[in-house]
Amino acid sequence: MNSLLSTNLISTNVSVYSLSQLEALQTPVIKYNKHSFKQEAEVLTRQLFIQLVQHNLLVFYSFYSQISLLRMAEIMDVQSLEVEELLCDLINQSVVHARIDRVKGIVSFGEKKRENRVLEQWGRSVETLLNVVDQTTNLIKRDNEIHAI
Repeated sequence: MNSLLSTNLISTNVSVYSLSQLEALQTPVIKYNKHSFKQEAEVLTRQLFIQLVQHNLLVFYSFYSQISLLRMAEIMDVQSLEVEELLCDLINQSVVHARIDRVKGIVSFGEKKRENRVLEQWGRSVETLLNVVDQTTNLIKRDNEIHAI
């Protein structure tokens, strides 16, 4: 279970994990009849699956700027519609900042740039360019003065 805390992708195949060792499933059987225990186990297994997929989506978020939705589904061995649904949940909860291009099937991770930040960055780039032009002009003038003498 230490792998659940890592930044590595983990298997979303719930049958790989020994569910009898999970604390969530160690509720007393006496409380439940067989039918309700089975339903509870199915619900908890589904919740585990969702948590595993969400963990993997967070790993993708930390390592990728863009990735195909089909590729993510293939890597995690999960249906692409389910990956999209769970990713949308994370986006709606503001856990992940991403955009999904459903036509192209591409997920772009990262925050949308705000207009003020874009303008500030553009202003700094223009200022840097003007400084380079000014330095170049001064060097050309100095070079012309030296060769004119």
